[in-house]
Amino acid sequence: MSERSRIQPFKLLLQFQAEGIFRITPENSQEEHVREQLNSGIVPDDIDVHCLASLIKVFGNAMFV
Repeated sequence: MSERSRIQPFKLLLQFQAEGIFRITPENSQEEHVREQLNSGIVPDDIDVHCLASLIKVFGNAMFV
């Protein structure tokens, strides 16, 4: 995974203004769909801030395994 693809979700998260983004869990199907797109280098237009925050949490947890 390139450095650019690792940082891109964090840059996307900075575009949103919402409260409680790390407390609201998105639907599993939505999270899987967005993860597949980001892994293939596609930035989805309809990305939900809560979905993106959830993926960042998963990424952060995977770093410490």
